[in-house]
Amino acid sequence: MIKNTKYHYKYAGKETDGDVRKVSSVLPKRSLIYGQFIPILDIVNHIGIQDILKSYLTNEESQKILALAILKVVRPLPMSSVKTWYEGTYLSTLFPVGMDSQRNSDLMDKIGSSDLYRRF
Repeated sequence: MIKNTKYHYKYAGKETDGDVRKVSSVLPKRSLIYGQFIPILDIVNHIGIQDILKSYLTNEESQKILALAILKVVRPLPMSSVKTWYEGTYLSTLFPVGMDSQRNSDLMDKIGSSDLYRRF
């Protein structure tokens, strides 16, 4: 006959001078992808692309254009998938703009129908 014994252990905490003290662990709310954006953000800052865009577009539009351009360079995704991936990256903190697929398409249409591209 085989006896099946199960042991259950529970961590009570850290013992200090005979007294058990609970140790609380603080987990981050979320972790964001950051490393792959460092060289691109450095180039954007060095050239001053955001300031150039702000002179022709609103602040929100310029942030959205930069975020979309950087996302397309790092990971070319269809516009319908951009929002989900964007929310898990550091860009969502750096450029806090809405990434709805329809609004992105409207902004692309606005830029495509203007002469903004000629100014670069």
